[in-house]
Amino acid sequence: MMVRKIKTQVIIVGAGPAGAAVSIFLSKAEIPHLILEKERFPRDKVCGDACGGKTGFVLRKADPHWIQEIFQRSAQYMPTHGALFFSPDGKALSIPFSRKNVLPGQAAGFTTPRLTFDNFLFEKLATSYSTIHQDVSVQTIERTPEGLVKVNFAQDNYSVEVTAPLIIGADGDKSQVRKVFLNHDTSPKAYCVAMRAYYRGVTELHTENYIELHCLPEVVPGYFWIFPLPNGMANVGIGMLSEQIRKKKLNLREVMLNAIDSNPHLRHRL
Repeated sequence: MMVRKIKTQVIIVGAGPAGAAVSIFLSKAEIPHLILEKERFPRDKVCGDACGGKTGFVLRKADPHWIQEIFQRSAQYMPTHGALFFSPDGKALSIPFSRKNVLPGQAAGFTTPRLTFDNFLFEKLATSYSTIHQDVSVQTIERTPEGLVKVNFAQDNYSVEVTAPLIIGADGDKSQVRKVFLNHDTSPKAYCVAMRAYYRGVTELHTENYIELHCLPEVVPGYFWIFPLPNGMANVGIGMLSEQIRKKKLNLREVMLNAIDSNPHLRHRL
């Protein structure tokens, strides 16, 4: 198989929000870079689908018009103004998002499916400084004797070798970049597992679309969430420490459904 050889300044592995953010600011600094993405956009990603004030802050730094564009798409994005933290007995602590640097009339945060938001960012990446490869299979990552990073990847029916002084690992919790360069720096006890489902018609949501985080006895150590979405939908899920799931041999789906059914503050709402 013929091998193409490419040289660039930065290699980014992963085109989700982290990789996209790096690319956007590299382009603003006029730094050539190459992006490697294993899937093809638009693609879904399991997540809570909530973006707080810090997301808006970064979007405004990238381009002030982007956050305005998001809030104009009311069928895809729902503005949210804060978070509700619930104790096991159902008592709520209401915390509005900081409005520092937020434009008048705009919400500090928003909710939207990752399918929508990730693709929104991906569509902003095409610049004269970025080269994007989708449907890529990264085969090897290594350091060269000269101190450069070399990545070999396959795409369609050809193989590519790309070298750069810097690599950014934005390829998720099973990052290939991390395994090569930071394999000693792991903390399995801190790993979590989460699942989410989409519900329609959840009742008693906050009038300003606050996201909800519930500390339920059934999911300790962990939490249960309800995040309102556009079109009458809500992202509902739980997250727990992987160690506890293995130790107790839990089925996360069953835990979530049982938690809803046994909690008097939740079961009538879903």
